[in-house]
Amino acid sequence: MADCTMAKKNHQWCNSMSRSRRKFPRRGNCADSDKWSKEQAHRRERRAVNVLLDGGSDGDDLPHVRELSDPYDYAKDGKTTIDPNSRWMRK
Repeated sequence: MADCTMAKKNHQWCNSMSRSRRKFPRRGNCADSDKWSKEQAHRRERRAVNVLLDGGSDGDDLPHVRELSDPYDYAKDGKTTIDPNSRWMRK
């Protein structure tokens, strides 16, 4: 067992390790994550809010995040259901 622990630390394959499987059969279409797109959208929103508040606005007409970006334009572009027995279920 000690050699398997060393193999894990050295990022090598070990015979006694089981193969990891995804728990939920869904996968993103184009990108792995929406993180970058969400960061950009929220930066755009915070910048617009700060410009309005610095300009003397009282805060009643602040823009909503959906006015400045569209979540359908994000990189991941939704999810797709995949076959639970396919190779895409492997991590």
